[in-house]
Amino acid sequence: MILPVPQQYLRTGNRVKLPSNKLLGVHGDYVLQAEKWLLTWGLVLDSSYNLLISISLKEEADRKVTEAYRLEINTCKDQQHIAEFKLYCSCERGMRNGLNTIAKLLENAELESGTIEDYPKFRIRGMIEGFYGWPWKQPQRLSMLEVISKYNMNCYFYAPKDDLYLRDKWYERYDTENLSILQELVEKARQCCLDFYYCLSPGITISYTNQMHFESLIQKLQQVYALGVRHFGILLDDIPNTLQYPEDKERFPSIAEAHAYFVNRLVDYLQDFDASIKLALCPLQYYGSGEEEYIRAFSALLPKDVMLFWTGENICSQKLTVAAAQEFREYTGHAPLYWDNYPVNDANMVNEMHLGPVIGREKELYHYSHGIIANGMPYCEASKIPYITIAGFLWNPDQYRPEGAWSEATRRIVGENDAPVFMYFAEHMRRSCLQDDMHSASLAKCLFDVRFHLKTGQKAVAEKILERYLDRVNRCEQMLKAGMENSVLQKELSRWEEKFFVYCKLLNLAYECIRKRDDKLVSEILAMQDSYNNMCAVLTDFCFEEFLDEVTQKFKEEKK
Repeated sequence: MILPVPQQYLRTGNRVKLPSNKLLGVHGDYVLQAEKWLLTWGLVLDSSYNLLISISLKEEADRKVTEAYRLEINTCKDQQHIAEFKLYCSCERGMRNGLNTIAKLLENAELESGTIEDYPKFRIRGMIEGFYGWPWKQPQRLSMLEVISKYNMNCYFYAPKDDLYLRDKWYERYDTENLSILQELVEKARQCCLDFYYCLSPGITISYTNQMHFESLIQKLQQVYALGVRHFGILLDDIPNTLQYPEDKERFPSIAEAHAYFVNRLVDYLQDFDASIKLALCPLQYYGSGEEEYIRAFSALLPKDVMLFWTGENICSQKLTVAAAQEFREYTGHAPLYWDNYPVNDANMVNEMHLGPVIGREKELYHYSHGIIANGMPYCEASKIPYITIAGFLWNPDQYRPEGAWSEATRRIVGENDAPVFMYFAEHMRRSCLQDDMHSASLAKCLFDVRFHLKTGQKAVAEKILERYLDRVNRCEQMLKAGMENSVLQKELSRWEEKFFVYCKLLNLAYECIRKRDDKLVSEILAMQDSYNNMCAVLTDFCFEEFLDEVTQKFKEEKK
């Protein structure tokens, strides 16, 4: 499967079987960059290539966006090579997007000739590390940047809430060691063709009229600018909603005017310093309709080219709609840059694991917003699964299919061998602000059918249905106990895995209870059920609890 799905793929029908030893040659423009990127896919470059990639830099007026590419796939009859990919692009990022598609095509057993015309719908497509909790470690970040780049995202916002240099000590310049770590991250983003947004959160302690505070902010931004960063964010979220310093209270009639003064002063400085700098801003009030007093007053005083973060109608919005985006623009005079709080699971969501695909974002939203960046979970490896689905939606919302994207994302992160049975674990980790109906879906269907056949006197049929489902669940349990191929992901899911093992035991006991009608089994279920319910991790849907209650209640009644 090619994910994101290309906008247009015209196949001509000529097929060729791909060899097991795929040897690639690269000619034309961007050769060094292309070769480095193909290596990240695990592809082999060789002068005796059997697959040729020809790259041409073309500045074409009819390109819809600078990230577009055109890919011609030609199967060859000569003995020199099996196929040639002719990749036309208008910039390095377009080249990267085209190479991502080639890499995914080469995972198939066969290659079909044809032409792909491709470009993204959403202009800004990316992720923000903006959650509360332990920030990701450097190797995790480097790995994440590579993953989102392979699915054509184009930006990364560096904004972990508990990074002292960004929030509590926003005014301090980096020491040599931490500056070197940041430099490595900036360089990795450049290699991955991602815009790196450095986001400061000074609002807890800054005085908006204090010249020394302003100069400290500028010096911090200049230090990061020297690393090659040209995109910045100022985050004024989750701070006191009243002015703290006497001098600020004396000067400004409202906090909205204080914030506007501060931001405009910063914008003027940055424009004089380097007009190419881009600035994104998270206001104090970042969700609602846009008609609230603060956001209307604040936005009215800002330049139109400052991008405003907005999470939608709620902090964690079930839906992002065109109507709400239009309303926001009408009230504020700004198109929103959506800070989507999915798949994040901090705060009161810590017991949920958000592995499901993104849904509830209207596909025409790219017309009415700057784009969408998605806030990750403290669990970096697990975040990759929903992020891949988000990347698929943002590139081509018209052809985005949540379940297909989720299956592909799970296969990619979990691994080819483990993914089919892993799904019986993963389906219980889809409850979030986005959805409840697809949580524990196959379990819910199984138990509905089992209960129906039990109530209609078809016990043998009910047993067979549950037996088939149990076979898959037990194989999943065995895989987990043997150790997953992706051990990093398994470690992140350990709390949910522990509860899953108890779930497996309970389901097997319920099956035996239906078959044997044994009072000892009922007692065992009841004892283990209490233990299961006391485990904090959110796992199975209510249907499981309901099923266990029915099984045990039936035998309680028969005993009477």
